[in-house]
Amino acid sequence: MTVLFSKYMFDNLRNLCHILFGGRVVSLKMQGTWCITTKSKASNHPLYLVITGADRGNGVYEINLNRPPISVTGQEWQISIRRDSEIDSINLSEKIHFPYKLDNKYQFDIECLYPDSQNQCAATLSCSKPQTTCDFIIYGEVSTYDKPCFFNPFYHFYIALETREAFFEALKYDPLRLAIKKLYLDRLSEEILISPLERSTTPFKPILIPIQDESIIPPSLGQVLNIRCNSNKNSDKLDQNNNLITIREIFTLIRTKKPKIEIDRQALVYLHDKVLPRSITEPLPEIEFQCCEYIRTCEEFQGGPFSGEGKRKKIGSCTSDRFGNYIFNFSKSENPHLESSLFNLKLNKDCAFQFMPDILIQLCNKENNEVIHETVPYWNVPLFKRINICFPKKKLAALEDIICDEDDINLSESDAELILV
Repeated sequence: MTVLFSKYMFDNLRNLCHILFGGRVVSLKMQGTWCITTKSKASNHPLYLVITGADRGNGVYEINLNRPPISVTGQEWQISIRRDSEIDSINLSEKIHFPYKLDNKYQFDIECLYPDSQNQCAATLSCSKPQTTCDFIIYGEVSTYDKPCFFNPFYHFYIALETREAFFEALKYDPLRLAIKKLYLDRLSEEILISPLERSTTPFKPILIPIQDESIIPPSLGQVLNIRCNSNKNSDKLDQNNNLITIREIFTLIRTKKPKIEIDRQALVYLHDKVLPRSITEPLPEIEFQCCEYIRTCEEFQGGPFSGEGKRKKIGSCTSDRFGNYIFNFSKSENPHLESSLFNLKLNKDCAFQFMPDILIQLCNKENNEVIHETVPYWNVPLFKRINICFPKKKLAALEDIICDEDDINLSESDAELILV
């Protein structure tokens, strides 16, 4: 029997979990090395910080203003706040405040909120880490979009079609249909010829239609970083934790000679801004997602359209807080000085070279790690970047094992012939 997925079912389930389990479904995930201190504590009752899954720093710590900083290191670890030190005690909710740069450090705060109150803050933790040339931090909001909007509203300068249903909806609009025929003619033929039975088992690779940029996708970029080292006046040694990193130059790695494909961008901009339907986005709390680096294909490096055929390199997983906010830290291990020789860059000891990776986000089934949904890549991510993530709300049903109806795609033979002409 097919069960229709109501947009309220998912929210009501989460609200019930907040009541029964003290406001937490999953612990916040952290990555890399962070120093945690107590910034404030409003409650007279004992509160405990619990760190698990780290390489160094695991334990249960009482939260108080006199506690020395806690240094935690690990590829991926969890943080939670509890009312007492017992393992099965009630968790408090966490609210992430977005990170910022302070001198030579990244810093952000976590508010600890009572689950049975109107967001009353019990304590505030401060997390900080030094800037390096290999550490990347992305952060932002996680939310959902729903019909009548069929494209990702948070993906700027492009019309991002992330589902098969969105693809066929886009074909109803002349400027979009003509752009798809010029950029994705092979994909268009494949999607039209695929049978309804195969649609349910064949993953859909997202499609990107540029509306402003002259290029089809942005060229791959690198960055030259200035490193200002603060040394101890009484020592000749440099303190590697006191490096101030700034961007000196951003340059194109490969200058494409691929001929431009002419599409009517003026019509696409008007369509995007004035015609296409919008929907109200909703925060997506306490959701786990996976981050991957997307390795472009040769054709994509040369300026061709996004195909989705590139390799994916998993770089970690992340969770949003109760309000849909997230922060994710990852590292690129390449030697920043070694790679500069490939691009004829002359760097002194106070500079470093680093690639700007392309990052995409995946929703996965926890039981078998099957990818339920994948966003289009966020191109050329610098060391510190806000990225607001938005998922089609219908895709969340699979995370809760709710069976949805198939995408409403009715395409007759005459319709298919008209589209391909």
